[in-house]
Amino acid sequence: MLPEENKNHEFVATTLEGLEQILAEELLKIGARDIVPVRRAVRFNGDLGFLYKANKGLRTALRILFPVLQGNAANEQEYYDRIASIPWHKWIKDDQTFAVQAILNNAPINHSHFAALKAKDAIADRIKKERGTRPSIDTANPHWSIHILWNKNRLQVSLDSSGKPLYKRGYKVAFGKAPLNECLASGIVLASGWNGNGDVLDPFCGSGTLLTEAAMIAMNMPAGMYRSEYGFMNWPNFNPELYDIIVNGMVNRIKETQYSFYGYDLNRRAVEDAQANIENAMMEDYIKIRVGNFKDIKKPTAVGQIFTNPPYNTRISAEVVSLYGEIGTWLKHEFTGWSASILAPDEEIQAWKHIGLKANRKVPLLNGSISCKLMNYHLFSGGRKSQ
Repeated sequence: MLPEENKNHEFVATTLEGLEQILAEELLKIGARDIVPVRRAVRFNGDLGFLYKANKGLRTALRILFPVLQGNAANEQEYYDRIASIPWHKWIKDDQTFAVQAILNNAPINHSHFAALKAKDAIADRIKKERGTRPSIDTANPHWSIHILWNKNRLQVSLDSSGKPLYKRGYKVAFGKAPLNECLASGIVLASGWNGNGDVLDPFCGSGTLLTEAAMIAMNMPAGMYRSEYGFMNWPNFNPELYDIIVNGMVNRIKETQYSFYGYDLNRRAVEDAQANIENAMMEDYIKIRVGNFKDIKKPTAVGQIFTNPPYNTRISAEVVSLYGEIGTWLKHEFTGWSASILAPDEEIQAWKHIGLKANRKVPLLNGSISCKLMNYHLFSGGRKSQ
């Protein structure tokens, strides 16, 4: 019932809203089959080895789920019975722990915490019935993460093959204030259409996430390069030899980049955090961070790419309007010949409108709970109307 080598199985890769098509394109590129984007996820087919590859390589996936049950559950008892019918005793060992996450959408039970507790009872009861022992719960760092989606009467129970979410890459040791999710950062880079050629600059770099993800993409470095633990490693069918073959193949495809990545921030602590993260990722030869005001930055080369997520946590609308207007003026006068991808809020005053340049592409995204637009610009010489 667990995924096998050389046999196709259905998996579900979850993602952030707005990145579904980007994730589908990633999956296609690495060889997935039967790819179907849905809201905040992409369904696809692959074998056991592909599951390892997807976890290690996908940049915009949050988790890779393996559905082990799909059916109907019209009430609490049917829900319990369905979950208890799964052969948990064949998978979860006596010395292993588990945790359950339940997501409900107009389900017969309307409380997700109660649904998770009921599922835990069903799993533990089945194991005790078969082996006489009850497994322990560990919500912080379980060996097995079990994901439940109960949509109306439709129930899906999945094993989370990733364990910790995939945005936890392993290189970040300092997080700063409101750090950008790594999956979102990669999605910004991929959605820009940037091909990895040319210098990169982030004038509001924070903890350096956009620059690090861009450098990894430019070098064809797998997203999980700095991570060594995944949920599937606790499964009884884990094949370490197959995993090593797949990882070594990905590592062998890493390439050097001749380009430089520049980050600036007014906050000295943010710069120190970014430097710590970059050093931990062993990227200090490629990424250079310093304290600086964006208005003082000059383009380092004739062509290049800006990726940035300007601050917008201020409650004063006039300050937001002023900042984004100044960004537009700076881009127009200092960065002709470059391209820019700016993540800007799309709520209330719609900060992106005040940049004042004509975007060649707008991509709606969510940054946490904040609705945003990713504004992509090609910065030509001339007035604002021509841009």
